[in-house]
Amino acid sequence: MSEEVSVIIREVTSEDHQAVQSLMQKVARETDFLTLNSPNPPQNELKEVTQVEQLCQSLNTLILVALADEEIIGLASIKGEEGSNTSHIGEVGISVARDYWGIGLGQLLIGELITWAEALGNLKRLELRVQIRNERAVHLYQKVGFEIEGTLKNAAFTAEGDLVDVYMMGLLLN
Repeated sequence: MSEEVSVIIREVTSEDHQAVQSLMQKVARETDFLTLNSPNPPQNELKEVTQVEQLCQSLNTLILVALADEEIIGLASIKGEEGSNTSHIGEVGISVARDYWGIGLGQLLIGELITWAEALGNLKRLELRVQIRNERAVHLYQKVGFEIEGTLKNAAFTAEGDLVDVYMMGLLLN
């Protein structure tokens, strides 16, 4: 994408659930780098709305959407458990539509997540999984402070059905 893009980043709402589902399906078609087995199994609409509302009310969870011309083009999240011995850990996820790769949107989104987590104070650690062959994403995560903590062998399938290794990356927060 060569022209300048105006992007708005805001928290997800229950009204966004269909657009988020559409983005995830689009991203799953556009890239072979997802570490999930499926992009989001179909669920009934009421359940999706309820889950989004519950996640939005969780103290250790933040879900952001990036919009260009009122279309959701990116999604970023930190999901943390509450009331467990791992409640200090937030799992990070980022998805950006292919048309918007390479413009700094991923870095902007991950920066927003880190800023929120540091301000929150409850989370002491962020972690994520990324396919080793996704060099651009690995570079981005390292650029913002994540470290490779281990390799999960044969942890994800490619579209062709081949198994690939996945890095486990972590970032300790102050």
